[in-house]
Amino acid sequence: MSKVLFAATALFLASAGLSFAAEMKACDDATSAMVMKEVEAAEGDSKMMGMKEMEMATMAMKEGKMEECSKHLGMAAEAVMKK
Repeated sequence: MSKVLFAATALFLASAGLSFAAEMKACDDATSAMVMKEVEAAEGDSKMMGMKEMEMATMAMKEGKMEECSKHLGMAAEAVMKK
């Protein structure tokens, strides 16, 4: 029973870590360019939302707010992945 509980806990923590990693992006020029490419390829509302998030990420990067920038980059990537 404890092996099952341990495995379930490990699986939960791994999936939680993966979803967190998907949201947080490194705030650097390379990551920003990669996400911008994804946003530019999107269409409609997804593209519009992605562009807004990219603008906020760029402003945060210029202001040295790296954690905020990372969140906006993640949100931009997430916006264009939704259909």
